[in-house]
Amino acid sequence: MSERPAESSSAAPQGSVSRLRAQLPRLALALALLALSLPLAYRLFGPRGVEVQILRKTWRLEIEVERQIAELGSAWCDELPAGAQIQSQRLVGAAVDAPATAAASAEAALRAHCRYTLPTWRTLWQASRQGVDPEPPRWPEPELTQGTQELSRQRLGARHQFYELELVAANGQRWVCRQPLDNWRRLPQGSRFRLLVDRQGSANCASVPSG
Repeated sequence: MSERPAESSSAAPQGSVSRLRAQLPRLALALALLALSLPLAYRLFGPRGVEVQILRKTWRLEIEVERQIAELGSAWCDELPAGAQIQSQRLVGAAVDAPATAAASAEAALRAHCRYTLPTWRTLWQASRQGVDPEPPRWPEPELTQGTQELSRQRLGARHQFYELELVAANGQRWVCRQPLDNWRRLPQGSRFRLLVDRQGSANCASVPSG
């Protein structure tokens, strides 16, 4: 009678071990699912965007150089643009809107059509200057050819300016974001921030923070 309790007490740990062994596959599966869900949870609930660093700050300034040319055109002689110089004209038939006498219809059906030249400014070439921060942006200074006649002289036209940040992520992926001059100046080279990137890998440059 005294030995039976000892047998039941020794059987209890063996039953616990058996139950634990039976649960091991379930525990391993739960741990595997947890490990797989961590990256997805980080994407859904972690910080948005990719951490990037400003690698370089570049600038490019451009000025269009224009030349005045005699541009050829044609129109009805009573509808010529201001400054047009008539080169030739001829009478051509025109549609008659309402019935009229034969003489009036014949006169109305003829209308003068002109070929003309018009002094017009066109872009001839483009002067450009570019650099890397901390070199300050400077406009190019193109030399203009004045010529001997008014139609052959040159002048400075439209100006264009581009200020860009070259960004790099820890994995080496790079992007270039164009910025307004004020924000380009405020963001120092080497600074870090999170940049929004879509599924195709294109950067949303509007997510670049204000300096």
